[in-house]
Amino acid sequence: MKLKSKFRFGVLLPAIFVCTHLVQAEYLLEPEFQHRFLVNDNRQLRLDDETTVVGSLTSIGTRLTRSAETSKLVIDPRFRFVRYTKEETFASEDASLLLESEKYGERYFWGASISLRKDPTLTSELTDSGRLATNKNRYEASISTNYSYSVYEQLRVFLNGAMSDVRYQDGLTVGLVDYEYYSIGGGVTYALSELSRFTASLSATKFHNPSISSSTRSGSVVFTLEHDFSSFVSGSIGIGQNRSQIESVQSRAILLPGPRVGIENFRNESRDAGELINVSLNVDYPRLDVELDFSRQFLPSSRGARSNRDEVNANFYYDVRPRLRFRLRGKYLIQVSEGGLVSDLDREYNSATGSLTWRLSKYWALDGMYTFRRQLFSSSSRAANSNEVSLTLRFGGYPFSLN
Repeated sequence: MKLKSKFRFGVLLPAIFVCTHLVQAEYLLEPEFQHRFLVNDNRQLRLDDETTVVGSLTSIGTRLTRSAETSKLVIDPRFRFVRYTKEETFASEDASLLLESEKYGERYFWGASISLRKDPTLTSELTDSGRLATNKNRYEASISTNYSYSVYEQLRVFLNGAMSDVRYQDGLTVGLVDYEYYSIGGGVTYALSELSRFTASLSATKFHNPSISSSTRSGSVVFTLEHDFSSFVSGSIGIGQNRSQIESVQSRAILLPGPRVGIENFRNESRDAGELINVSLNVDYPRLDVELDFSRQFLPSSRGARSNRDEVNANFYYDVRPRLRFRLRGKYLIQVSEGGLVSDLDREYNSATGSLTWRLSKYWALDGMYTFRRQLFSSSSRAANSNEVSLTLRFGGYPFSLN
């Protein structure tokens, strides 16, 4: 993937920062390893020609952390190797690199991150476009930064910005559209009491599809109230408004002298608006954790237009014994293209996962997992289902001191 100069510049700045701060600090190296064996009866969520595949996924990585009194740096490279029987096109070699930098003082915090990632669309499109008929490489480069400052004990102001560039291998041939996404925002958080906080935030974004000459500019405002009901239970509710201006280049047939027919390109503009909602509830007991949230948001997508998405997530953890944990996860989303530009990709998607984790030792664990997935496009009267059973051996959490 060719990265633009702005991304090269964005990668260079944190690299210089890292090189000039790697002194007089504590260094920890945490290697991680994971090997998964799985069986799936419909990996691509097809309506017909369902194929059962057996696969293996091996992940290795190492996290290098440098911690000092007022700063922290993280370098986190990871590699994943995927193989399946019967379906060679499912195989992939994936990689990611995460660089994070933090600087903090008595009244301020600054953070920045760089992320480079290569992964298969068979994974990324599950929660994006839903297009799983083919398996292509997806490349993403992203930069983000955030700054907050405590004006006084109860009032904190913050600023944030991010940009990302996503490219697909032969994407247009299978309906996947490259895109760039930029965002900038800020706001204030005010402590109403020891238990309650109120946040008001503003943001502006630009979603651009260079290959199809389409872009969306939007602005939003969100108000959020957070409350700690007790030392174990907390929740929040946020509501806001999003307004967008969508620009695209379209074609139409025209009659030329001769007479003959020609093609004329013209710019089409439209406007859209919608509500933003986020509601969450967290329960954190010594052996029990419950996380519930609902969100309505506008997100960048490979569909060629932003997605207006309603999403519900639920997570449940229970420690049956000191070394045995039971977990349930669920997701349900309804996805609609902003402005109705690609309504044939509007869909419902849901998944449910149950797992048991047995901690073999302090650093080794064994996971047994079952996952159900379902997808229904608005253009179809039938839903596609899949079932997956997996067993995973994991190693991690062992820090090596490099001092």
